[in-house]
Amino acid sequence: MIHKFSQKSKILNHIFPALLVFVGSVWILWNPLPPFVFHSWQVLYVTAFVNVYVLGFITLIFYWYRRRTSNKPLSFSFLLLGILWLLTFSPILGHNVYTSFWISNMLALLLVVLGLLRFPSFKMHWQARIKKITQLFFVSEPRYFLMTFFAFFVFLTSILSHFAFGGLPHVLDSVEQYMNSRAFIEGSLFFNAHPLQEFFGSTFFVEIEDRLFSQYPPGHMLSLALGRLVGAPWAVNPVLGGLTLVLVYKLACQVDSEKTARIAVLLFLLSPFTVWMSSEYMNHASALLWFMVMMNGIVAWVQGPNFKNSLLIGLGAGMLAITRPYTSLALTLPVMALMSYFLVTEKKRLFSVFISAIPALFLLTFLLYYNQQTTGDPFKLGYMARWGEATIPGFGSRFDGDYHDFLSGVENTLRNIVGLNYFLFMWPVPALFFVFAAYYKKAFISWQGFWAVQALSLIGFYFLYSFQDWTFGPRFLYEISGLLIILVAQGMRNVWRLSQDIFVQKKSQTSTTSLVVFIVILFCFAAMKMYAPLYQLYARDFGGVSSTLFYEIEETLKNKKSLVFTNSKTHNFIFNNPPQDADSVIYVLDLEDKENQKMINFYPDRALYLEKNCKLFTYYGQQEVARYTCDDPSKRKPVWDIHHRVKQNPKKKN
Repeated sequence: MIHKFSQKSKILNHIFPALLVFVGSVWILWNPLPPFVFHSWQVLYVTAFVNVYVLGFITLIFYWYRRRTSNKPLSFSFLLLGILWLLTFSPILGHNVYTSFWISNMLALLLVVLGLLRFPSFKMHWQARIKKITQLFFVSEPRYFLMTFFAFFVFLTSILSHFAFGGLPHVLDSVEQYMNSRAFIEGSLFFNAHPLQEFFGSTFFVEIEDRLFSQYPPGHMLSLALGRLVGAPWAVNPVLGGLTLVLVYKLACQVDSEKTARIAVLLFLLSPFTVWMSSEYMNHASALLWFMVMMNGIVAWVQGPNFKNSLLIGLGAGMLAITRPYTSLALTLPVMALMSYFLVTEKKRLFSVFISAIPALFLLTFLLYYNQQTTGDPFKLGYMARWGEATIPGFGSRFDGDYHDFLSGVENTLRNIVGLNYFLFMWPVPALFFVFAAYYKKAFISWQGFWAVQALSLIGFYFLYSFQDWTFGPRFLYEISGLLIILVAQGMRNVWRLSQDIFVQKKSQTSTTSLVVFIVILFCFAAMKMYAPLYQLYARDFGGVSSTLFYEIEETLKNKKSLVFTNSKTHNFIFNNPPQDADSVIYVLDLEDKENQKMINFYPDRALYLEKNCKLFTYYGQQEVARYTCDDPSKRKPVWDIHHRVKQNPKKKN
């Protein structure tokens, strides 16, 4: 009634849409962010009931519209999609529920979209302009399209790497691999341990005899070493992310269409999960790149094996294995099973399988050699030497004393799934809804079905893995984000077509254009609500590293041979300080005067300083030399705890 009345009134014709936009925008800004600390299983049960209620209501509405427009009952695949959507709303982490967050923001976003579409000036002027821009997005030359998005992605992540992280590794995993990459460019796989090794804090470094090395496999460290050689290690992950973007496009073109591929590229660029992971030094960026190399190779190999495709499969599988072995096992087993099936049915593929095995076996041999040179056992990885049997996947006691059992695995798995649902895009719409929508009227024998097997394989493997945390999102599932983004692109197109079938009597020829506009609106929502808090969280001292403090001390002691004792319980300096470092400044832990004298005697020709609470003092006399700008995490109100270890059941082994 209001709508009909507004059409007859010129004033209301402008006021009513503007009011919708205003109310929706205020609603979005006012809604609180969901918390990220697991609260209780009771909340999960309550939320499951709410999900069933809400989902049933939505399904009835769609069923009614389907009957009204086409006199056809709702298809079974659509009902199955609804059930899968239900899973994407769980679990609920915290006092508030994700369901309320998503539904509330979806309703607010709907008001904004309806207001814009009903606004007269938008219909008269902006629709035509937007159509021209989106047409350019779809019809531009593919190579120029890829070059533009590759360059923009590398530029964006490089800027974030510089301003948010100071061009330095912040997560301890990254710090350790960055340190070990320095040994690589010096012609060694490890460092010689310092005689006073206890002064150099390095949690994930392993010391065996006189060898000191990172617990991590060498794959990502090789990339970081290459970055060090060209003087830009900070650019390694941005370039890896940009190359992954290109491979996502290539894979989407192979399995679907050019339009889906371009939407996937846009989604990859707008994903905070991929952007932030490509801005720091985490090895997941390398793992995703090599996984996408393998996937491009296997899709092309199935269509017609040749020398190039076979090499891509072997190269991708091998590099993934020496970067993240456990993840590699989960993602490569389905590929090996698929190749075995084709080999049984088509004997002529035997030579191509042999070709693909050459680079994979060569890289696996290198991993065995690396293990032999570091741990002394070709079949013992660094973290097995560091933590012992507690690192082996399965149920039992963990290295930190907690106990990993079936319920812990369920909790970790649900947490990672909801993390994907949220951190993949941080939209008001659950991301996995569009992933499942990609299977609407799709046969599970297609590539979508194979990707589902790979995703379930990775989730199943990490169900057995005790240690879990969120770093930029559920990082243990990051390697399937490329596939998920392609599925989201396919799913969004399916949903758009379905919505036209249900709500529009005459199909529009600009449905894809409207979809791109909708994606941009979703991105604006995320940028307005989410990106600023993320930057605030990651900038300056994320992971216990203050890049500002490091650079300021380096500037103060520039060209001065110094020994700085620090009692800050952070990783502020160890990334620049392998034990045999002979640079102008050496940072060591403050172990009190009696112990410190050993280090002072070891470096008798160095000026002595003490860093304490973001101030620099002379070691003797405690005279203040300088004070620095530092973030104090204890005084800063956290936005949320993203880098958070999942709490395990505190049950002990009997």
